Amino acid sequence: MKKVEFLGFVDVDTLVSKLSNEIEFLNNGFEYDEVKEYILENGSGVYELMFGCRGGLEELQKNDEYLSLEELVDEAISNYGEEELENNDCNSKEELMEVYSEFYSDDENFVLENENWAKCVSFYEESWSLFINVKV
Repeated sequence: MKKVEFLGFVDVDTLVSKLSNEIEFLNNGFEYDEVKEYILENGSGVYELMFGCRGGLEELQKNDEYLSLEELVDEAISNYGEEELENNDCNSKEELMEVYSEFYSDDENFVLENENWAKCVSFYEESWSLFINVKV
């Protein structure tokens, strides 16, 4: 697992305001008020907002770690076995890592890109997580 590192933090109200400017709708039944309440209930720390392939917020949790590319591939192989290799026309884990590396990124922010309290990690073709460092 890789640890998320930040230089700064944000308060909950600023987070909700800036996030709602970047992402108009959370979809999947989530509302920004629920995100705010969850953070207020769980206190200061790093939170992960996981977005699925349709762009909707899938899960919100207090978490400051994410999978490396190799761990992501290992997890896919563990879950789907040979089928994952076959579905991606691969013969080995190394080839599958090459395929996944096209979508995996933990070195750029495509949401809240100028904020030192946010970090984006993309995992699959359209799935990604936004990590935010919140001080309540």
